[in-house]
Amino acid sequence: MFQFPHYGDDELFLISQTVEDIPENSVDLTLQLPDHLLHSIFSYLSFHDLLNIRLVSKNWHRNIPSYLAFHFNQSLFHEQNPIYYTSDFRKSVLSFLCDFKNKLFNAEQRVLCILFFNDMNIRDTMKLLDGNDFHEVYLRIEMRYVQHCYYCLPYIFQSKCLTILHLTDCEFDKYVLCGEGIISSLQELKLERIILCEEILSKFISKCPNIRELSLVNCWGISFIVLTKLDRLKKLYVNVGDFNSFTNIQVIVPSLQVFHFVSRNCESKNVAFNMDIHACKMLREFHLDCWKFPHGLDPENFCSDFPHLETLLLGPCQTEKPVRILSSSLRKWTLSFPQVYECEIVSSPNLSSFQIQYKGTTFEII
Repeated sequence: MFQFPHYGDDELFLISQTVEDIPENSVDLTLQLPDHLLHSIFSYLSFHDLLNIRLVSKNWHRNIPSYLAFHFNQSLFHEQNPIYYTSDFRKSVLSFLCDFKNKLFNAEQRVLCILFFNDMNIRDTMKLLDGNDFHEVYLRIEMRYVQHCYYCLPYIFQSKCLTILHLTDCEFDKYVLCGEGIISSLQELKLERIILCEEILSKFISKCPNIRELSLVNCWGISFIVLTKLDRLKKLYVNVGDFNSFTNIQVIVPSLQVFHFVSRNCESKNVAFNMDIHACKMLREFHLDCWKFPHGLDPENFCSDFPHLETLLLGPCQTEKPVRILSSSLRKWTLSFPQVYECEIVSSPNLSSFQIQYKGTTFEII
């Protein structure tokens, strides 16, 4: 969904309408927008979105912001020279920065995608990138056990315009964010297969007060998640992975609109964790995919806390009580593994899609 400054929630909702909500004979309003407004709209999109929208039309292609993306893959250097690959890789990064210095400076969006084969010399390589103010950073380290990833993070966070940060296969310790600095520009954060504890996660996220989208995927060492004071957070995706003994999640974020929660690890099959999301009154899309129905949610009054809920997906979610749906706003409801629990639609007058997923197949009921 596009995010515009000084727009109300109702206007944003109209902008984010799906194609199905737009009449066939309606006029394409984007054709009437002046170039400078199109350019302003596109400036809110990520690099990957820009790659797609530039193919829509010549007019859109002409009005996308200028961007420059660096893709560095250390494993390719390891294949060519297993002995001196770290120094060769560093020289290659330095060469690219020198050759594209002017283009990098003038680009409206600067993107860094970098994959390290191991954690050797990460600090020296990332230090070369210091001062370039990247808007998007995608960092991954292939080695399973990493000891010093946190050395490179301060150089990433010195960027004054960092909006998207994806970190994969890293380990955070207590020195990951030294000092009291705030990353005010960051809007999207994804942590995947990160080793960290609850205290470090809380400290890390507290440095990002303006974040709009947060993803925590298969992070190790976390047994509970508490999210507060994130007034701009709109989307939250949590997959606790197969190696966690997860016990509790508390989300006190009234602005949250999309929440996906997945817990399919074997240890949780017979244990229900605690979930407190009652403060998320603006929730529009909720996916709950876990073995046991969480404590803290009432299956018999499931939608009562979410008056704006439009899309609901329920996984196995075994419960002793039937799941009753009473919602005037619900439009789409999907059940996965429906044989393990009882559901009942008490009242949902605007429901337009009811699906059942079973053994990889989706059946459309409505």
